[in-house]
Amino acid sequence: MSATPLLSVRHANKHYGGTPVLVDAALDLLPGEVHALMGENGAGKSTLIKILAGVVSPDRAEIALHSQAVNIANPQMAFDLGLRFIHQELAVVPQLSVAENLFLSHHYPRRAGFLVDWRQLNQSARAVLDQLGIAHIDPRTRMARLGTGDQMLVKIASAFVAGDRKTPAVYIMDEPTAALTSKEVTRLFGVIRKLKLQGCAVLYVSHRMEEIFQIADRVTVMRDGRMVGSALTKETSSEKLIRLMTGRELSQTFPVRETPVSTAVVLAVRDLATDYVREVNFDLRAGEILGLAGLAGAGCTELLRALVGADPLRAGEIRLDGETRTDLTPVSAWERGFAYVPEERRSQGLILS
Repeated sequence: MSATPLLSVRHANKHYGGTPVLVDAALDLLPGEVHALMGENGAGKSTLIKILAGVVSPDRAEIALHSQAVNIANPQMAFDLGLRFIHQELAVVPQLSVAENLFLSHHYPRRAGFLVDWRQLNQSARAVLDQLGIAHIDPRTRMARLGTGDQMLVKIASAFVAGDRKTPAVYIMDEPTAALTSKEVTRLFGVIRKLKLQGCAVLYVSHRMEEIFQIADRVTVMRDGRMVGSALTKETSSEKLIRLMTGRELSQTFPVRETPVSTAVVLAVRDLATDYVREVNFDLRAGEILGLAGLAGAGCTELLRALVGADPLRAGEIRLDGETRTDLTPVSAWERGFAYVPEERRSQGLILS
């Protein structure tokens, strides 16, 4: 591992009005190193990433790539410099295919000089997906037909399309595993380790402590817009990192809280079936938190959609406070006290225009 930074940031400052969100931030990313960036919400991590991506202009910042000073004025310049970003928030084109989304930042292969060579495009996409172990996704499938987890895998894969670069690239990953299963996380970590062997630098942002100690070589902690500590992962601990993030000692990280659970059944589901799930039965009591677990495609999301009337019932019944309901709609479910937080909150839970 080279001691010369592939990417370095010095004196990064940013204010919004009179509120400082970055204060003299500094960071070095070394070739062949996974560098974790941690901090509570609002610590300044996203602002720093947006500055590197050319999305936000800093009040002041000195950025060097390969020891050469650079000015990242826009996202295209960041891309041309070899910086690749995997953002926490999905940014895909739902009506285009997987292959088209993978190569959005590149020239599509052509035949006869101007026609898109769809066969070559799909073959190239297939090669990228196979390289990352994402063989179950068909590159011809429209993105809208994929689940959130698979869409995130495609978005991650798009950062690895430019495989012919002669110089090591910098990969910046902002909470990339938020929508992934444990199997998909393992697959992603395998790809990250390949990047290390190729001499790439990886900035990895995560709140998941176990991931940090599994994949990162070094960790830097931010608090209130400042860099408050940096150490090799093998020389620190979860307790030290939490102390740096919060600025205080924690006697109990996860204190036990006793919440009384009533015997009264608030929600009862009997033999529920839709086009996607069947024979579902459970009781939910007042004061109780009921967890649903399953791999992507197991039916957890579809069950929740049925409970709030988004998908019609084919059989079974839902009892609310002892009253049987088989004709729920999203409006009537809301009136009955249901609140639904969807899987993809940006497109399904908000009206942005």
